[in-house]
Amino acid sequence: MPSKRARLRCLLLCVSLAGMVAAPASSATVATALSDAGWSYQPLDEDATTLVQAALADMKQRERGPFERLRWFCADGTVLPPEPYACREHGGGRQHGQYTEAAEQLHDLGFHVGPVLAAVEWEAFYDLANSHYYLRELVLQRFLESVDNGWVMRRARFYRGARQAESEEASGEQFLEQLLSDGDWVGRNYLLASSVVAAVPHGTPGVAGDAVRGLAQRISEADPGFMKLRVKIHSSPGAGDLAAVTAYRESLEDDASAEVREWVGELEADLRRMYSTGLDGDGWERLAVAGGSELGRRIRSAPTILGDATPGERVAWLASLVTSVRAAIEAASAQGNGRAVLARFDVLHFAEGRLFIEANAWAAELLDGNTVRGELLDAVGVLLSAAHGSGWLTEREFRASTSRLAETRGVDSLTRAQYLSLARYLGRVVEWGTAAAGQMVAIAEQRYASVEPLATGFTDDAVRGSVLLPLAEVLNKLEGDAAAEAGLRYQLGDAQVSTGVMGLNPGAAVGTLHVITEGDQIRDLDPTGIYVLPETPADLGRVAGILTVDQGSRLSHVQLLARGLGVPNTAVSSRHLEALGRLAGSEVLYAVSPLGSVLIAPRSAVSTATLEQFHEHSIAHAPRVTIDTGALDLETRQVLPLEAIQASDSGRLAGPKAANLGQLHQLFPTRVAPGLVIPFGVFRAHVDRDLDGDGRTLYQEAAEIYARGGERKQVTRELASVADKIRSMPLIPAFESELLAMLRERFELDGANGVFVRSDTNVEDLHGFSGAGLNLTVMNVTGEQEILQAVRDVWASPYRARSYEWRQQVVTNPEAVYPSILILASVPAEASGVLVTRDVDRALMGASDLGAADGWTATVAAGVGGAVEGEATETVVLPTRDGVFDPILLSSARAAWRKVLSADGGIAELPSFGDLTLLTPARLADLGKVIDEIHDRYPDQNDGRTPWDIEFGFLGDDTVLFQIRPFVLGGEAALEELRALDERVTAGINETVDLQGLVR
Repeated sequence: MPSKRARLRCLLLCVSLAGMVAAPASSATVATALSDAGWSYQPLDEDATTLVQAALADMKQRERGPFERLRWFCADGTVLPPEPYACREHGGGRQHGQYTEAAEQLHDLGFHVGPVLAAVEWEAFYDLANSHYYLRELVLQRFLESVDNGWVMRRARFYRGARQAESEEASGEQFLEQLLSDGDWVGRNYLLASSVVAAVPHGTPGVAGDAVRGLAQRISEADPGFMKLRVKIHSSPGAGDLAAVTAYRESLEDDASAEVREWVGELEADLRRMYSTGLDGDGWERLAVAGGSELGRRIRSAPTILGDATPGERVAWLASLVTSVRAAIEAASAQGNGRAVLARFDVLHFAEGRLFIEANAWAAELLDGNTVRGELLDAVGVLLSAAHGSGWLTEREFRASTSRLAETRGVDSLTRAQYLSLARYLGRVVEWGTAAAGQMVAIAEQRYASVEPLATGFTDDAVRGSVLLPLAEVLNKLEGDAAAEAGLRYQLGDAQVSTGVMGLNPGAAVGTLHVITEGDQIRDLDPTGIYVLPETPADLGRVAGILTVDQGSRLSHVQLLARGLGVPNTAVSSRHLEALGRLAGSEVLYAVSPLGSVLIAPRSAVSTATLEQFHEHSIAHAPRVTIDTGALDLETRQVLPLEAIQASDSGRLAGPKAANLGQLHQLFPTRVAPGLVIPFGVFRAHVDRDLDGDGRTLYQEAAEIYARGGERKQVTRELASVADKIRSMPLIPAFESELLAMLRERFELDGANGVFVRSDTNVEDLHGFSGAGLNLTVMNVTGEQEILQAVRDVWASPYRARSYEWRQQVVTNPEAVYPSILILASVPAEASGVLVTRDVDRALMGASDLGAADGWTATVAAGVGGAVEGEATETVVLPTRDGVFDPILLSSARAAWRKVLSADGGIAELPSFGDLTLLTPARLADLGKVIDEIHDRYPDQNDGRTPWDIEFGFLGDDTVLFQIRPFVLGGEAALEELRALDERVTAGINETVDLQGLVR
């Protein structure tokens, strides 16, 4: 029996797509991979997008919506007119609406409008091959119907017989019972299971909260005068909303439309139902019967408890009930009792509805009254249990947050540092819950967003209609109190805010503030500008400062670039966009301190001395370096095996990727895939040719452009011309022959095996500059001619505008930039990511006063090439205790998609497996072994203190290494000035905070 390490060595030497079968994965991983390996829907082109948009708009106006007419659908496939007993001679059947041709086209494109469950087969409902796309779509469509007045069923709701209620409920009940009888599935998809139960008709009325928010949105869109009430209902609902809506109705003018009057009447009725005293005795008895004997005893006591208890006691009891219902659901599903699970989900939804009302009222009382810190922390604990019971938190997330909270039990005080750390960590909980909502429908929402913009509002609506809303309010209060106690300062223009701001990277900038609201607008940004972005894409161009609404991965390429250059970077809540919008278009000072204070002030409001101080130390005035070309070996012009070079060859023969990976290959040959290196000298030989016949080589042409300089866009256009020539130039015949021979020998290319062709310049890992992700990597190239073209494309990439603009900040002689190339066998990693051998959050924020920045930070996503593009990754800090990793969870793996190697070359995106824990104990153990060996054996000129940035993947539980480089911390020049913002924080960081004192 071959050893585990021998199996890995074989995989790396014979790596191909077939490796997916051979990888020594756990049985659970294999089962998941086999059951979740497809994706049927191609991206929409422009014509398809126009078709879908037009069809949806038409259906909203058609009396029959997506239906053409009523028909009998018989068991033998016959379709007959709607006459009594039409299918009697055809084995029976069901009557419902027949879809229009346009609706059928939409179904083929992945928009299953007007779903009739009675006409759907189980396989289509379960939709396993597409990661349950149909289930996620049903949840999203219910939301659209709620907020858009019925959506495509707007008028078809009154088309009698299009959906037969009795048949729909019978089919829905049957499907749900079958779905919920799979205990493993329910355990892995608890929130989705709950949401599908709420979306699928099965004879139980829904929760009023969804309808209330949808009606409020519709009314505000018809009458802007209702907007303030809509905001109130969405952001801080309460019993007073009913009186406010009644007053609004009474104030309506005579010319108000009948439609608005009807909606207001419906809203009043729903609010009255929501804020009534609760179910009567018979109602609670029905729930008790549905809950089963053990839950039933507790439910029967509800009328007494909810009637006589204080607000806090009512919420605690309901939170306990919700938690118990979840346990009962999981127990019944483990036994395969789908009917019992369905009944208990119905109980859960009623309990959640009551909890939502009580928790919002309690939160308002806590925030407005004289609340002591201990009481606020107790409230957090109660609401955490409710969030877990409702499925917004996984068991792992719940344990992680409650274990931090448990540190305050029996303690009268904390230091300011401890209190701030606790509040910041607990603040992640709402991010986790929001990510869970987004992931649940992401693969459907992404498809719908291009044709139905309202779809993007799902996550916000789901969160605001759940216990996460009062939990967020309480946590905001806690974080604001901790920040105030610590002396942190968050200033956004004229607004002093206490929460919803987190400094990610210290730095300073002076420039024009721009607020970008859509992802497709993140193009051709001004490199001197400061940008508020909805996300940080992997190909973000150079900018002076970044504020992101979606934080993304802490170790993405953009974050590493910003970090290395001292570009200030902050995560902000969407609720601060209005304050930032008031500054849009004006010049501002933007500074982020090492401890996380954030200052954004209009230039006109800042003293000249202060402005000059920060401007002098901003990235725009950071000292640049001159590339030392003396060590370059441009005479070596043959292709080298990866193992033939080592770390000392960095900057001489090749860049640091290849040199360091070659060193790793020598030390750990079974951990590194086969590779080739094309040195700097080969590139120089190719560009030292006069291809135009004008007497100038390509190298000279580029050097003249750099020397001439000029307006940024003109320079980038001229460099783009050079890049185009490199991409199309003929390769030197001797080099081409040599490379093809080595490719055939090393990789056994046969059309299935692929390679990654990676750029590796001599301008990476300079002091204060990482260069992460700036130049091109062509992934999983499978054909010989395609590889030759990829080599040209990679050589051309340093001349792209983005690479040039980021690089210009750090180098004085850009003509001395040389790309080498690393060609590495494609590895079908099941998960991959980045590890930094220090606690990134603590180290980057300069928080030495908060304790040593020990531990490692690892961030991982499913599939290949993970965790470098800002996707929602699993991120943990890995401190060692008694030689064993004890991971501190920062975020779960919530990315909706995973990248896989395509058999035709390149990368395909498939729905993720849904595994939220990719760093399993077995994988962590193997990763730890690798890092220990690197620390012991890898050359380190810093006496073992160098923090390493390591890219890796997993084949089964075994670690494969793709890159190692020093982790670059930049912006030191500005830190001394920025630390002034933190003086009052550091001065009192060890002073105590009384947990029995009043919250500020």
